[in-house]
Amino acid sequence: MRISDNKYLFVHVMKTGGTSFADIIKSNFEPFERYPNETQQSGTDIFRQMEAYLHVPSIVDAVTARPDKYRIICGHVPYTCRSLLSQNYVTLTMLREPVSRTISYLKHCRRYHREHTGLPLEQIYEDEWFHASFMNN
Repeated sequence: MRISDNKYLFVHVMKTGGTSFADIIKSNFEPFERYPNETQQSGTDIFRQMEAYLHVPSIVDAVTARPDKYRIICGHVPYTCRSLLSQNYVTLTMLREPVSRTISYLKHCRRYHREHTGLPLEQIYEDEWFHASFMNN
């Protein structure tokens, strides 16, 4: 198999430099080769855009429906998403020292989540739902 024939899954772990890596992906893959891409996203509401990047069942359904279309799939998804895809994908991710990544995420929450504005980082960290959803594992 030539490298150009490979299919890729980018597991975007938050606060690891993945957005910068996504820019590299955009410059190396045509929009029609990427899931999701701006063409699919235009004209859709913000929740559909988020779903296309975060919701494993939606990603699997979209990719399975058109198995030969996408060369790269990107999302804030767990690694196990790969096992749900019908074809073989080379998995890519960016990693960061875990304590620094967690602190960066907590600061992100405080900056962008209304319910965390002004809270100490420790209190955000102890938020049971956010911890289980975004920081555990």
